[in-house]
Amino acid sequence: MNLEIGYCRACMHGILEYPHSSREWFFREWRNDPEEIRKLKNWKPDALIGHIYSAKIAKELKTWNIPVINTTETLPDIHFPTVDVNHRKAGKMAAQYFLEKGYKNFAYLGSRWARFSIDRSKGFQETLSSKNYELHKFYADFIPKYQNNSNDNSIESALLNWILKLPKPIAILASNDIPARFLTQICYNHKIRIPDEVAILGIDNDESECRLSKIPLSSIALNAEKIGYVAAKTLDQRLQQSKVPKRQQLDPLYIVPRQSTDLFISKSESINEALQFIQENSRSIKNVLEVSQAVGISRRSLEKKFQNHLGRTLLQQIHLSKLSNAQRLLRETHLPIHQIPSQSGFLSERQMNTLFRKFLHLTPRQFRQKET
Repeated sequence: MNLEIGYCRACMHGILEYPHSSREWFFREWRNDPEEIRKLKNWKPDALIGHIYSAKIAKELKTWNIPVINTTETLPDIHFPTVDVNHRKAGKMAAQYFLEKGYKNFAYLGSRWARFSIDRSKGFQETLSSKNYELHKFYADFIPKYQNNSNDNSIESALLNWILKLPKPIAILASNDIPARFLTQICYNHKIRIPDEVAILGIDNDESECRLSKIPLSSIALNAEKIGYVAAKTLDQRLQQSKVPKRQQLDPLYIVPRQSTDLFISKSESINEALQFIQENSRSIKNVLEVSQAVGISRRSLEKKFQNHLGRTLLQQIHLSKLSNAQRLLRETHLPIHQIPSQSGFLSERQMNTLFRKFLHLTPRQFRQKET
């Protein structure tokens, strides 16, 4: 595994957390590189967990006659048991996120051949197509990082020309945080405003990539640590001669919003103002009247605009924002559930429970168990 990549580091944490059946496991980490693989063979490992994105490496590992568990669906055809993310669900999650922000123009940046990129693109497009939206695409390979510096300028030039021709404002999903950061750099260098003209969402929530980006990058968080844990468990089962699934997929977790998508899009300025007010004040808002007064139009007029433009009521928007607060606290803190409502903006625990069942079909406790 390449531990420069956040996903691989998280997988490694999960692997080390697994309480394997034998106390004689001895771990050794090697870079996913053809030269390093030859050195690893001389060490004579008994089993291997790998982020296998190279066909050359996969071919070599098949000759070793040891149990191998893979943690990336990159290669289109790989014969090792694989534990990874449900990539199509990640694409659908991204589409729903952008739709809720009011976008009408959409694009995808990713690999033409990597299986995870293809599936993420498909999930993104399926949700958008169901709403009759077109998807623009640009293909470039960042597997696992774009390393061929001699082609940097040609890729940047082609990508810049593509961005300039896209309808604006536009929401772009990148196959992961690496191309997303590359894209933000191009936009920044050429004074293309993020998120005003181009909103960018990555996948992996790699803290290094997201925070080093010129514009802090929004990203879909994946349960990479659990993927590592399940991979270790699967390997343990193989070592005990048990049958294991060919493919195991874990759902993506949630979207971590940062500056690169911090915008709502609507032809109605009053809706944009209302959405921004709700986002910034969701913990304190008690009723819809507060929102209409902040925007400066009548409650009835604002509610009609929400229904016509967004297909939901103003009250539903407030509830969704409070739910988002509660979901984050349930995922990222150890607060007792009875303390969550007051810190999320709900009037009571009963109200929170009712809305969780209505919108998510889960209780808050079930949500916490599922997500963590």
